Formats: sequence, structure tokens, C-alpha cells
Amino acid sequence: MENKNIGEKISELKNFLKDCDWEFKKYIASDVYNSLLENEDTIIDALNTVREFYATESLCGKDVDVVDLKESISQVSELHDLLLKLEFIYVYKLTDILEIPNCSDNSDRLLEFIILCRRIEEILFFLWDVFDRYWDNFFEYMYEFDWYYWRMRQDLRENLVHGVLDERDIEFLIFLTRNLSKVFSGRINALQNSMLSLDGSLHIVNIRNTRIFHKRFPQRIKKYLSNLDDKIYKKAFESSNISCYATIEFDGEKYIAVNGIALDGNKNRILNEFKKVLESFGKKSVKIVDIADGVRYYLNDLKRYIEYKDFVSQNVDKKNRRMFTCCERKLFAKLREENNGVEIKDISTRQKIHLSTTKSPCAMCQREIKVNSYKINTSTLDTTPQNMDLTAYDTIAEWIFDRI
Repeated sequence: MENKNIGEKISELKNFLKDCDWEFKKYIASDVYNSLLENEDTIIDALNTVREFYATESLCGKDVDVVDLKESISQVSELHDLLLKLEFIYVYKLTDILEIPNCSDNSDRLLEFIILCRRIEEILFFLWDVFDRYWDNFFEYMYEFDWYYWRMRQDLRENLVHGVLDERDIEFLIFLTRNLSKVFSGRINALQNSMLSLDGSLHIVNIRNTRIFHKRFPQRIKKYLSNLDDKIYKKAFESSNISCYATIEFDGEKYIAVNGIALDGNKNRILNEFKKVLESFGKKSVKIVDIADGVRYYLNDLKRYIEYKDFVSQNVDKKNRRMFTCCERKLFAKLREENNGVEIKDISTRQKIHLSTTKSPCAMCQREIKVNSYKINTSTLDTTPQNMDLTAYDTIAEWIFDRI
């Protein structure tokens, strides 16, 4: 490499980390990304939503009653989630190290970081049989990484005494970061394209080898990372929280909605990226749906309901807004709005409504779906029932209903 002093090389690496088109960065608002180390929770929540978007969209146009296909979609989705979060953690951890003034007292943390890189390399190596292409001189890259890896571990042990990074260390990190950005991008894009393939098949990845990989690796690496005494690993890999994403296709239109994203600006960034992705795969009309006045909460008798505008007009505590934030009911409200208030069961006389969701609709949504069940096709990857006690919400709804 060109002979530069260590400060210049660190600046080069910082600029590359900031400016590189990392895949996870597509879904992060600029203000969130620029404060990367202060917004890790927001970013991981966003990446959970990205995972559910691709998993749910992979159901559309496919025969989801075929058990093997559902299993394959689930496994490819988990692999996609693993790579997207590992890419984020790589950038997060390296950014954290480089933020220390003068890179002093860094060697112990950097050694931990390089061991993490080794785990990442192992994952990529095991993925060799999963992908049928996109490898770009992979073995040459692995050989060079091994050489750097073992040399740098030795350097770091020596540098523990001095607590500083030398130029060769930064050279290695520049090499590693530039190459990993390409490797992650190729693999993540291949998985995304596979899940959204228009012919209804998972054609870019080798499904048989994906199943072998799934049994051998993702749970092992996630367990290893979540057991580390570090908040960022636990948040990314220990949590089983599932974000909510839902979509409806009806009469040539596609409507999408998400829930559970902390910052409105980041939610807009994510939804606009989803819209762009879907349009690139041939969806001509994609509409983003948010909470609206017409979102309904049905009471237990399934005959009476209140709407979000009623909830707002009665100044009910905002903590109970959860009664109206479900993606499915946002979508139903949008369909009624665009059809001059006509009920779903009457709208769907023209054509079946196809609803795809991340997980089984909750008890609140099931009430509205039950009212129109013979008119709606619902598909979901996770069919685990969501148990909810609606007693408190029903009491609030009764109180509001009596006052409107």
C-alpha cells in the first residue's frame, strides 16, 4: 500500500466505513446512521423489520401450503437475517474501536474484534455450498485473510504492552473491510433476490445445501454471539422479537404496512426502500399505509366497533394506542377509504383479497378478519397463535362506544 502515516490510514478507514454502501444502511435514516453508536437498538429493530419484509413477501405468489417450501423460505430468511446483522455488527464494532482518541488502549478490544471476524469468515466458508454463484475469487480472498489473521493476532499480543495500533494493523483492517463489504453485498443480495423471485422459486440458492447449513451453523453462531457479555450481540441474536409487516394485494394494487419502528423518520426510510424493492420486481402500484382515522377495533360481539378517530376524540391515554396499530387493520381501513367506505366483504365480491403477514394475526385483527373471513385469503410463515387478553381494551372500547 501507499506509505501513509497511521493517522491518515485511520481516517481512510473511517471514511470508508461511513461512505460505503453497506446493505443494512439502505434501511437506516441518515441521522440514525450518522449516530451509529447511539442508535443500535433502533437499527436492530429496523433490521428485524427487513427480515420480516423479505420473509413475508416470499409468500406472495407461492403455494404456501407446501410444507417443504415454507421450511425453505424460513431457512433462507434466517440466513438472510444472520448476514445482515453480522454486517451491521462488523461496522458497529469497528466504528466503536476507531472512535477512541489516538487509538490508544485498543489492542485488547481489537483482538476480540478480530476473533469475531474469524467467526464471520467461518460462516462465509460454510456458505460455499449454499450459493451457486457470486463468489468472486473467494478462495484467494480466504487465503489472504488467513495470512493477515494469524500475523495480526501475533502483532496484537505484542501491542498489548503498548496499547496502540500500528500501520500494519490498520492495513489489515482496510483490506478486511473493503473485501467484506463486497462479500456481504453479494451474499445478501442473492438471498433477497431469491426470496422475491417472480417465478415462485428459491432459484439462486441451493435449497438442499441450505438445509444442511441451517442444521449445522446459524443456531451455533447465534448462540456463541448471544452468550458473549456484550449488549449489541444479545440484542441482535438473543431476542426472539418479531416485527410486524403485512401486505395486501387487491385489484392490481399492493398495500404495505409496518409496526414497531421507534422513529418515524426511520420508518419512512424503511417503507420507501421496501416500495422501491417491490417496484423493481415488477409491482406497478405499491402504496404505503399508516394509521388512519378509519382503523377499527371490534368489540367481542363482532357487531359493534369503534374507530381510531373516536379513540382520539375521547382523549384516551396514548399508551392504549396499541388498540389500533396492527398492520392488518391499517390495511383494511385503507381499502375501505379507497373504495368510498364500502365494507371489505362487499369490496371483495370483485376479487379475493390476499393478505400476507409476518405472523398470525392477533386477537384484535382476528375479530375483523372473522367478520370478513369468507372473503379474505390469509397466509403467514409463523402460524403460532398470538394469545391476548383483550378485557382491558374491550372495557375502553365499550366506554368510547357509549359516548359516540
